[in-house]
Amino acid sequence: MTTLAALDLSILTEGIRRRLAAKNRAALDDLAAAVQSAERYRAQAAERSRAAPLPRHDEWPNTGPRAPAPGEKPQVDDELRVKRAAPVKGGLAQNGVSANALVAKAQTAHHSPPARGVGAPSTASRSPLIAKANLAAGSQAAVVKIASFGSGAARAQSLLSYQSDKGELTLERHDGLMIAGQRSVADFAATWRAEDGRAPSNDVLRFTMQFDGALGAKQAQDALAEALPGHHYAWRLSQHDAHSSVDIVMTAASRERTAGGRLHRIYDNQRSIDGLRDRLEGAFGRDAEFTDPKWAHGVEGATSALARLTRGGEIEAFGPDGRALKDVAERLARERPNRPPRAASREANVSLEIAKSWRPHMRSSAPRDFAHVILSAKPGTDKEAFIDAARATLAVEFAGHEYVFVMHTNREHIHVHAAVRLVRDDGKRLDPKIQDFSRWRDTLAAEARARGIAMENVRRFDQANAPAYKLKDGKMLERGIAPPSVRRRVERVKNREIHRPTREEGRRRAQDAVRQWRNVAALLTRGAPPPPAPGAVRLYRVDSGGDRRGALFAADMATAAAYAKPGVATRMIYVDVPAARASELKSSRMQPGKVFVVPRAISAQSRPLDGAPSAAVAHFQKRAESALRGRAPSTDAEETGPMRTAETMIAARA
Repeated sequence: MTTLAALDLSILTEGIRRRLAAKNRAALDDLAAAVQSAERYRAQAAERSRAAPLPRHDEWPNTGPRAPAPGEKPQVDDELRVKRAAPVKGGLAQNGVSANALVAKAQTAHHSPPARGVGAPSTASRSPLIAKANLAAGSQAAVVKIASFGSGAARAQSLLSYQSDKGELTLERHDGLMIAGQRSVADFAATWRAEDGRAPSNDVLRFTMQFDGALGAKQAQDALAEALPGHHYAWRLSQHDAHSSVDIVMTAASRERTAGGRLHRIYDNQRSIDGLRDRLEGAFGRDAEFTDPKWAHGVEGATSALARLTRGGEIEAFGPDGRALKDVAERLARERPNRPPRAASREANVSLEIAKSWRPHMRSSAPRDFAHVILSAKPGTDKEAFIDAARATLAVEFAGHEYVFVMHTNREHIHVHAAVRLVRDDGKRLDPKIQDFSRWRDTLAAEARARGIAMENVRRFDQANAPAYKLKDGKMLERGIAPPSVRRRVERVKNREIHRPTREEGRRRAQDAVRQWRNVAALLTRGAPPPPAPGAVRLYRVDSGGDRRGALFAADMATAAAYAKPGVATRMIYVDVPAARASELKSSRMQPGKVFVVPRAISAQSRPLDGAPSAAVAHFQKRAESALRGRAPSTDAEETGPMRTAETMIAARA
């Protein structure tokens, strides 16, 4: 049932308002009054939400609709107090205090064994060793990906209809308003038009030539081949009593080059169209009457144009070599690699097969007005906490953008689907790169940890996982039409098979992962050292066996782990500084209160943290090392394409 809180008069188009006003002015007045009432209801609900926020586990970040109300001061711990993170899986805070504060705390503290994992309430400079240690301790990987880009109101309506399950689910906007019902979703999508006047490229044109008298099929075929070199096209000839006509569908782009070396293309301007007509009349050797060209974009536009040419397959049309399009389409379907089984009706879609064969040569381009962003969590994750973390992540990373989002729970994993307009309020356009994806995952992980969800930003190479499969692969599998190669690609991800990279860049990343896992194994131990003497301060250091004169020690293991150098064998050591010698410690300039310069006389008393690495760390280390051993057997994944970029990071990630 739709409540008043779900009504939003702002998304009604002017056309709907005019029709409603003309039909029943009183009804429009009643609706306006209802919406005003709903706005008051939302304001009251927002106040209640601020008064009773979702439980948090640290003071950072305060973002999203559940931020503190104006004038409300967030709780902040005393900077001289040793702060301990809430009991998120495997968490040890990386917070620091002054040497004197450490001594004061040590004199009264009850020392407990160090936790196995490490955590921090901030995304700034988070060590990859910390993330890996928490992953081994049970944290899940943060997943943020772009499933697709789109433009135009029609594509927006299709996307929002999918996200809202045809209006069954309520979409939440960036400003906290709700969009409920299929009609409201459609009206809102209608407002997502391109505002800068950009349009998709004109890739295909359809027109008709008419000649006086009769025209032979062979003559038409030869003339078209002469006039349209390098273009893909289809045509049909019609004979009438006093004239003949040739209907043509062709790509605007040609593989031929101009005298200046540029690839030739037909443009939607009079000069270019006149040049095309002159070439056609010269090739046919007679004057002709031309209809105005009808332009289309991409494979979809070419499919529609070809379907009109053949009237849905009722009329026969031909390719450049004179063969019927039906025969060409059947050959293309047979020659397609890993061809999935298709129903007869799908096999008979001649226009689509031909249009798809034209795609590599269209040189098509389209504006990107919005993106389909997906944030995922493992099964069993607290749904309310995750949707709140996703809400805060979107508010931070897409501030100034218009977006809507909704949670889907119809699959094993929890997914939050968002549609984000790429142009901000100030006119700046979002162009996501690899580093943006990493930052988004950092933010989601931090927001999730702030709400009690153990989550880290880790790379695929850190777990030696196979490359992710694309969204369309999963849909093909669900429909039962996936070829063996797609089924195998999905199985590799779902079975978490070890991926052995073959390219140099991939192997470098895998080697980095191995070094870091070895360091994590050296730093994290099962055993715990004996408690320090009363009043003593315990400091930690990642040691590589060098000179310890003026060595840097940290107040906690997490901060110490961040100083580990890639590719250098290390171990975690500790030293207990008596209260009487605490004045000899010097706070570092870079991290005062967290890292200290320890004199050599004190650091010489340091001891290693003995013990064996946990089974989880050993598991990930073994996977990472296996990824670098020899060539992958037939059951493992192998990279064959280019390294993944923002353009290809659109796949579902297990």
